[in-house]
Amino acid sequence: MSLWSPSYLLEHWRGEHGLLRSCLFNGLILNFLILGGEIGILALYVVMSGGQLQQPQEYYHSVGLTWEAVWVCVGIWACVGIFRCGVRHARDRTNTNIHRVKGVMAIAWSGAVAIETVLLLYMW
Repeated sequence: MSLWSPSYLLEHWRGEHGLLRSCLFNGLILNFLILGGEIGILALYVVMSGGQLQQPQEYYHSVGLTWEAVWVCVGIWACVGIFRCGVRHARDRTNTNIHRVKGVMAIAWSGAVAIETVLLLYMW
């Protein structure tokens, strides 16, 4: 199964992945990759402009907003998937209590990230 196949994206959105994959890869590593991509594009832009960013507004409006929009969309997708995965783990009566606590922690973490995203959009 490909990482970006529609079934992978939908499985995460529905909370069908495990907590480790949902939180660690889809929530954390993917956001760091997006941030690294944005920093890399900014560095390339600075190098191409002669070593200094002469018109930062031009960069921000042309490239920065696109990367921010991608980051917000991936962040919402990740938070929803982590929240649903956490709810699934918290409600599962067959698991031990530690698995249910992990589910509650995932719910709290995704809620905190969602609040942070809303605040960033508000300040944006």
